[in-house]
Amino acid sequence: MKKRNESPQELREFLKQEAIETYLHLERYWNDGSPSGFDATVGAPYSPFSDSPSFSLPVHAVDRLQCIQVGDIPYIWAQEILDAGKIPIPLHPDVQQEIIERYDRLDGQVHIHLEVVPLANARTVFPRCENDTPHFVKLHYPHIIGRFTRDLYLFKWLSGLENSRELFSIQKRFPSCFGFLHESSGTFVEGTTGNPGFGILYREFTPRPRRNHHLMVPAFSLFARRALRKDTRPLLIQLLEKQTSPFEAFLRDFIHPILISYTFLVCECGLIPECNAQNILFELDLSSGDTRFILRDLTDVFKDLSLRRELGLHDTFCTYKSIDKKQSKDFFQRRSFAYDFKLGSYLLRPLAKCFSDEMKIPLSRVIGAIREEARAIWSKYGDYFYPPGRWYAYPPETDVGRDSYIELDDPTFR
Repeated sequence: MKKRNESPQELREFLKQEAIETYLHLERYWNDGSPSGFDATVGAPYSPFSDSPSFSLPVHAVDRLQCIQVGDIPYIWAQEILDAGKIPIPLHPDVQQEIIERYDRLDGQVHIHLEVVPLANARTVFPRCENDTPHFVKLHYPHIIGRFTRDLYLFKWLSGLENSRELFSIQKRFPSCFGFLHESSGTFVEGTTGNPGFGILYREFTPRPRRNHHLMVPAFSLFARRALRKDTRPLLIQLLEKQTSPFEAFLRDFIHPILISYTFLVCECGLIPECNAQNILFELDLSSGDTRFILRDLTDVFKDLSLRRELGLHDTFCTYKSIDKKQSKDFFQRRSFAYDFKLGSYLLRPLAKCFSDEMKIPLSRVIGAIREEARAIWSKYGDYFYPPGRWYAYPPETDVGRDSYIELDDPTFR
């Protein structure tokens, strides 16, 4: 820790960097992997679990007229290429040669190498750039990671940008416990014959609405055990065990922000987020105890077009990931799937189980308390789910989609 005789600005910068390094360590190593059990991932040198602190990301270039550019490319590392009248195109090393061979717009020459840190989802990286604003780069990866292909073809690229801009435009309406990571810019390389083109997205590191920088923690790190010593308790418990009432603090600081943020998005904005434990962060103010639920990776946010029309909101989105009561046969299934299966199974239940196991409180009591909190919050929004006593999930298989739901009884968290 720096001495207190450092200037306030120097101290703030040091603490900010410490928060970044802590976040990156949690992202990579306090991570038990996907609960889906599908482990297809990137090559070993580029894995978030590797011992290497970073890897070299090749950056190619394409003529400006052969790209679509939205927003500003992060300045420091891109400027040399921009000054040459080109647009920088970072390519994941696993697929670099494949993309070069498919797209003759790329000249095959690596213009710069960018030192990057791999993150939990393996195809999003954090550049190590001195004097540059911290940011993430989401890469095109047209192969399976986990159980899905991670390409950034046009409709997915557009979806990330437009969903992020929608949230950016309504920040003043956010509950105080909600924020998001803005996908502020992106590049799309136009396709050639037989090839659809592909995109890159740039995501801000600091959540919006902007606040003083606090510690960000990936949701999965709260209950991860892979990196723990035998005498160490999960991070969730470390954060709660010194509270006067850990159970009340658990509900107040973690469960309440989840439920308030989620219901705000789906019921007041008609936006259904992809809430697995990888897409959710918690921003912690360690001095005040305030916690914010932070949403990242906005490509797969569903637009509930029927509800948006009822709310008097626009419905001018690309058609990727949208539901409409009159046109979508899975309208109510998708609403349930997003909450009961994704949020419930991937985030609420692991948090509940971790708290139950470590604090020696029966799991049924912990889940009952979450359900009571959820019912009180959902009661303000009427009949969002149908039928009320049923819920929908995906089977544990590859190649599942919107025709793959399985129907189950007795929703756990409503």
